[in-house]
Amino acid sequence: MKREVRVFIEGQQIDLFNDETIEVNSSVQNIADISKTSTDFSQAFTIPATTRNNAIFQHFYQSDVDGTYNFQERKDGYIEIDMTTFRRGRIQLEKSNVKNGQVENYTITFYGQLTSLKDLFGEDKLSDLDYSSVDQAVNLPTIQFFIEGLLGFTDIAYPLISSGEFWKYNATPASGTPPSWFNLGTASEIDTLLGAIDISELFPALRLSRIMQLIELRYGITFSSNFFLTDNFKNAYLWYKNRDRFEIMSTPTTLNITNFVSQTGTFPNGVAMSTFVSNVNNTISIQATSNAGSVGASHSVKLALITPTIVPFYVDVYLNGNLVQSVLGDGTGASFDVVNVPDTLGLNNTYFFQARSTGIVILDFTLLYFYYYSISGLPFAFANFNVAPLPLFPTTSLQRNAPDIKVSDFFSGLLKEFNLTCTGTNTPNEFLVETLNYWYASGNVFDITTFTDSTSIDIERVKLYKKISFRYQPSESITNKYYLQIGLKEYGNTEQPYPYDGGELNIDVPFENLMFSKYTGTNVQVGFSINSALSPYIPKPCILYYGQDVVATNPIYIKDSTGTAVCNSVQIFGQDTNVGGIDYSLNFSPETSTYLGIPIQQSLFATYYFDYLANLYDPKNRLTNVKAVLPISILTSLQLNDRLIIRDKRYIINDFKTNLTTGETIFNLLNDFIPILPEPQEGGIITEDNIQMQTEDSINLIIE
Repeated sequence: MKREVRVFIEGQQIDLFNDETIEVNSSVQNIADISKTSTDFSQAFTIPATTRNNAIFQHFYQSDVDGTYNFQERKDGYIEIDMTTFRRGRIQLEKSNVKNGQVENYTITFYGQLTSLKDLFGEDKLSDLDYSSVDQAVNLPTIQFFIEGLLGFTDIAYPLISSGEFWKYNATPASGTPPSWFNLGTASEIDTLLGAIDISELFPALRLSRIMQLIELRYGITFSSNFFLTDNFKNAYLWYKNRDRFEIMSTPTTLNITNFVSQTGTFPNGVAMSTFVSNVNNTISIQATSNAGSVGASHSVKLALITPTIVPFYVDVYLNGNLVQSVLGDGTGASFDVVNVPDTLGLNNTYFFQARSTGIVILDFTLLYFYYYSISGLPFAFANFNVAPLPLFPTTSLQRNAPDIKVSDFFSGLLKEFNLTCTGTNTPNEFLVETLNYWYASGNVFDITTFTDSTSIDIERVKLYKKISFRYQPSESITNKYYLQIGLKEYGNTEQPYPYDGGELNIDVPFENLMFSKYTGTNVQVGFSINSALSPYIPKPCILYYGQDVVATNPIYIKDSTGTAVCNSVQIFGQDTNVGGIDYSLNFSPETSTYLGIPIQQSLFATYYFDYLANLYDPKNRLTNVKAVLPISILTSLQLNDRLIIRDKRYIINDFKTNLTTGETIFNLLNDFIPILPEPQEGGIITEDNIQMQTEDSINLIIE
């Protein structure tokens, strides 16, 4: 029986062709490339140019029509089958077709929910996140507390990783670190006052779970995830280093323009200059005057301190929302330029300003707006405004030190690192993120035997990979380079060849795996962001595991320009962490722990990839292709992490293609030998009458 399929865009129903066939391809993790655990397929299809569709798309085929529809953006949409919601996603208008002067149809593309996530992230980088809720005041005592763990297990940490000198401790170099050609005589004894660590060598690290919360806040989305709540994830940190030396700096703070003070003269057209200064938005709008284009006509914005200061500070200038320059402030009280632009035709710029300092200070500015209309150098008109006193204090400066990586690449890197799936839910802007193992375990079990066409079932061999590799980005660290020389492979990477005729599976993450080193006979471990030229280098983004807090074998000294502090305890970071009495590693291979001195069997591969691959490579596994005609209740509820039972066998879904109008579904299935971890839901096996709604898979919509 033919079913009614309806497609909606932003709540409006789209007219479809009456005789069309609608097919959906669904796949999240496919054996063709298991690294793509968040695949989002889509394909264009056509819709008729009816009166309703013309109105929805505002006659796209006529470029001279002024409308409100932005054709460059994807719009929210969803598909219904017999009045039941099937999938939510995004719809993109691609083109229209005009014949003999008449529009015939439109081509649109329906994307799965993950596309909306990609659209939100865009080209943004981690440095674009708002860290104001995380940044903490920092100075020598607070960094001492961070190193010692006296502030507790916090979102921010300061791992002992050198970005300057080669450290010695307890009169010995770090175990196994230096190549034979390295001159240990240049090393610093960090357990002595003379060899104290300059805190400009140390960079902060931020917990991954906190970064995910900041991403949620910026983009108005929700990640529903049990994995994000586990200690395996909460013990993982991202190292915030994007420069050679850590620069003590306050969080950039917007100048709050409080009130207009006075004005001398007006613009040439008689308009008051104060009209263009907003103490609500703290902006200055600089626009062309009636003298635009004249010689000497220009606009200038200056700042002057009421109370001079010796603390260095900077003013960041934002033009139309984009940072265009940073100006070193004049602490003497003299005025200094922050904006200077010629008065030209079409000029329409909006500015706001942020200040930051390298020390504790209260900046109290006067803002002056000048207009010049001569080459004499004298202002034609000017106005001044008060700015609220701005208290500044140095912080961890996470925005300034954020690794140079796009939010989308960081997120996809996490999916690969921990073998996570990301799927949209039926709640707008909510995404389920789980490890593949847990995702499968949380699925339902459907018995579809009675709906299956048993007259024709194809059973194939599983085409397996001839080589599987898991790789970090190559590291320039002196420790990693030395390991590569003696071990002939990058630290933490792994690959395994197999005697099969398939292709290669290469899972590359965008992170660098910085190798740590423990000092012999002590309980202290450190890292080195120093290359073979004995110079600091900027690594790729580094994920670190918090290990434990220990009382240091010898106290460690740190310093800045104000003095020295002593750290009697230290938080240990590296590749290892202990959760529930089990040691876990950030290495893909079972490397020997640099801290514990024993191989860590619970590597990333063993913990997050092994079960699926073991099931895939099981000699009993087959690839089964079967047809079924599913009822609406199952068709609209079936998810890719659900297990299927056909007679006496249980399967996981590799992919499936569904004809929405007939309900016919072609399944591509793998035998399931993976244990179901949670207890079965009440009622046990789920049939047509026992259905739980689950998360939304990504889809490929084809209209023929």
